[in-house]
Amino acid sequence: MAQQKTSGFDLVKNIGYILVIVLIFSPLTFLISNTITGTATNDCYTRVVKFNETDNSEQIACEQAYQEQRSSIEQQQFLIVSIISIVTIVLLLFLGSKIHNIISYSLFFAGSLNTIIIVMKNSSSSLLAASLGTILFVLVLFFINKHIKH
Repeated sequence: MAQQKTSGFDLVKNIGYILVIVLIFSPLTFLISNTITGTATNDCYTRVVKFNETDNSEQIACEQAYQEQRSSIEQQQFLIVSIISIVTIVLLLFLGSKIHNIISYSLFFAGSLNTIIIVMKNSSSSLLAASLGTILFVLVLFFINKHIKH
């Protein structure tokens, strides 16, 4: 069977499709994550501090509570983005033959990009985060291997 030759326009069109899907999927994933978890509010600096006040234990306690809330939200966001990426790649592994290659590759790139971004943004040291990262890495290897064989 003769291999079909693709034109330069087809290549540009395919790259455009990939970019559009990646540029929609990645921010959408983070938007979903932010919507579910909410944001941490730092109201520690809204109270009036007297000029000669020496007891700042209330301020320190407020700041610690804010940092704990922020850390908790970042861990939840890490888990949500990781789970969305894992589900996306698992679906691509099972349904990839039914989806056009451009869409499949685009979602794969977007899921991988999300993982890279969330790991760089939040270097969480929890066992669950490491496990999800490892699962995602193995799925990526399976996806690449499956598509190299075809």
